Amino acid sequence: VLPLLVTDVPSFLYGTKGKPCRSPILKDLEPAIDRLIVDSATFAAPDLDLTDTATAMDDVRFQTIISDMSWARLAAWRYQTAPIFYAAPLRPSLKRIKRVRLS
Repeated sequence: VLPLLVTDVPSFLYGTKGKPCRSPILKDLEPAIDRLIVDSATFAAPDLDLTDTATAMDDVRFQTIISDMSWARLAAWRYQTAPIFYAAPLRPSLKRIKRVRLS
């Protein structure tokens, strides 16, 4: 695959199933890809796979940018809830929140 990559054109790798950061293919391709696209909704073991993803991002040798499609799907919800945290008069009320249910 590496000889097929065009020089100076960004390369993306889409991890279609869980465990992207434990994939032996990623270890071989990582030096050649600019962005790894994952969907954490498909992670087989989310706690382990998210930990592996965070570990990879903290590794200075891992230069690839990671994008999560699941996080992107939450953008509208994040933009709607963010103003709650901006309003200074409402901040004390945040301490009283014990649970939030989304449906």
